[in-house]
Formats: sequence, C-alpha cells, structure tokens
Amino acid sequence: MDLSTLRQRLLDVRAVATAIGLVVLVSSGKASANGDEFFAFKSTTINPDGSRKLAEAGFFGSVKDEAGNYIDDATITVAVTVPSESGEPQRLMYDAYTNVLGRYRTLDPSGAASDLLEMEIKVAPEDVELLGVEKKGYKQLRRIDRSRRSQKKGMVEVDFIVTKDDSAAKPK
Repeated sequence: MDLSTLRQRLLDVRAVATAIGLVVLVSSGKASANGDEFFAFKSTTINPDGSRKLAEAGFFGSVKDEAGNYIDDATITVAVTVPSESGEPQRLMYDAYTNVLGRYRTLDPSGAASDLLEMEIKVAPEDVELLGVEKKGYKQLRRIDRSRRSQKKGMVEVDFIVTKDDSAAKPK
C-alpha cells in the first residue's frame, strides 16, 4: 500500500467518524450523568387558564437493600390531607413506583389531589406525608431523609433501605 492510498483511507475514516459524532451530538439533546435527568423534577399542574406551574412539594429518592442493591418495582405511598366539602379533613393516598434503577419520584401532590377529587385543590407542603415503602418479600428497615432542616417546600429526597422479610416466607 503506497502512502497516498493510506492517506486517503485515513481521511475517509476521519470523515466517517466526524459524521457519526455530529449525528450523535445533534440527536442526543440534553443528557446528564448518573441519571440526573430522572431527578430533575418536571411535574407541573395546569392552572384553569391553561398555564403550568411547577410543583411545590413532592419526594424523590431510591430504594436499596442492605447490600446496596437497587430494588425495582417497590411501592412508595404518599398521603395528602385536603379539606372536604363537609369541612372535615380528608386523607388521599397515591403511589409511586421505583424504576429498574431503584429510583422513584412522586407526582405533584396538588395535581394528584386535584385529579382524584376532580376539582382544583391547593395543597400546602405540610399536608403532604411520605408514608413508606413496600415490596413483596421485603420490609422497610430504614428511612433516610436528605432534606435541609429549614426546608419547608419543594422536592425532598428520601431514600429507603429494605431487608428480606423472612417472616413472610415461614408458614404459621
């Protein structure tokens, strides 16, 4: 192979690599390392005028076992206290689920309550409670609240550690 043929092949390879790089760059959009895009909370509520408002409360985090393995398809339960027509507080509950990476993110409580009651509801952050995590064959061992002490609203990170539930497997 002579020098001019080798030079031409190198230029061809460089052109193909550049084209592939440009296609990947243009089509990738926004990408974040370590799943950060998952934690960028984008839940919104739709106001009566059609405008959107970002959620003021909610939870996100992960569920792991004692060995640090992520647990998928775990159920995280959220309770929201809202006023009812009779004036007595009403407690609504909804669930979030972990993905294959063991991560979860709850819905906006105002949006979830509004959807469940089919009317516009304003939920105060103090009326939202994260009850816990459930997964068949496991029990909750620990809850790790990673929010700031002074944090009154916004997204709160809460991680859970679960352990195998041996009592569920034994017949009684």
